Amino acid sequence: MSKEAVWRRRLLFAPAMLAWVGMALAFVPGLPWPLSVAGHFWVQYGVLLAVTAVFAVPIPRWRRHLIWLLLGVVVNGVRLLPMVMPPVTAVSSAAAAPPVYRALFLNIHYDNTNSEAIARLIQQADADIVAFVELMPEMERALGDALSPYAYGQQVGIPGYHARVIYSRLPVAAGGYGVVPDRERPSAVMRVLVDGRPLTIIAAHLNSPIRAENEAVRARERAGLAAFVQAQSTPVLLLGDLNDTPWHADFLAFLRESGLRNGRDGQGLHPTWPTTMPPLMLPIDHALVTPDITIRSFTTLPAPGSDHRAILVEFSLNGEGV
Repeated sequence: MSKEAVWRRRLLFAPAMLAWVGMALAFVPGLPWPLSVAGHFWVQYGVLLAVTAVFAVPIPRWRRHLIWLLLGVVVNGVRLLPMVMPPVTAVSSAAAAPPVYRALFLNIHYDNTNSEAIARLIQQADADIVAFVELMPEMERALGDALSPYAYGQQVGIPGYHARVIYSRLPVAAGGYGVVPDRERPSAVMRVLVDGRPLTIIAAHLNSPIRAENEAVRARERAGLAAFVQAQSTPVLLLGDLNDTPWHADFLAFLRESGLRNGRDGQGLHPTWPTTMPPLMLPIDHALVTPDITIRSFTTLPAPGSDHRAILVEFSLNGEGV
């Protein structure tokens, strides 16, 4: 084999081998930065392996590499199955369908000045619950008319800076306002009544994994949220930009510790960020629920002025109301 052919093969297969490494990192919790970040690009790794396999097929001497390439594609796909496979649920024709409610969540972006477009988004979503993170005071004032149907609100953040906010047109339950404490990024909490039953809503925004020192902060934030959820006696709907992907070991550990379920299960991948680089988009904005809540639909919507897409979920409470 000529040196030129050797280099062509290396150039073709080196990215695929790196994709395997990146996928392996996604299985390991608590890795230091930047190894932890590399595990988030799971879908991109699967695409890279599949494309490499396609290029290898026509060249006989490269076909021996198909086994590990296709194995990588299979491993990648299996990790995504819970989100893309519709759940199997038993349906009783005798039972009345429970009421369905809607919740809208968006990382609005602190520099966003497109209040008219965000107001249209709120009105078109027609959600019972609206939650924002990175909401600045100027944007909140500009959204006054669009938010007027929401009689109840809870805001947590630094005064004059961006906040985590929940708005509700559902009545507030007793002890309806609270906070998940954190010295940097406390989360907003509101307890509302859904068919006479209390429901705890959390709006969260975890630190991004852009610096090594943020990893310890993110671990603390996850632990605080998980402990808060575990302490609740009501159903919980957590809406948030968690800066985590649903296949990452750290995220899966958080689900186990909190008892929450991924609202994307059976609904699709729905990447949300960064909208400025579609090939690299990741599903980092979430609607997570306790087992006594069923997600009926999960969609994303464009949000002009933000680098995130909004998420809109329809949900119902399991069991009978009181």
